[in-house]
Amino acid sequence: QDATAVNSIFPPKFASMFTKRVIGIITKTDLSAANLVRAQKFLKWAGATDIIQTSAIENMGIQTIQSYL
Repeated sequence: QDATAVNSIFPPKFASMFTKRVIGIITKTDLSAANLVRAQKFLKWAGATDIIQTSAIENMGIQTIQSYL
């Protein structure tokens, strides 16, 4: 989920169709227009059980994603 997006591309309960645990990833957390609360809300509505915040610029969250994979 792009932290600057005002909408989500994932419908509510989207993750319920999968039989595995679904993680949500918030991108662009380093931008001034980022709204982390909104992005997290979108991912929870979609059914993500764990949410990871990332920033490619600050190299944040990449190690966490690698450990999940």
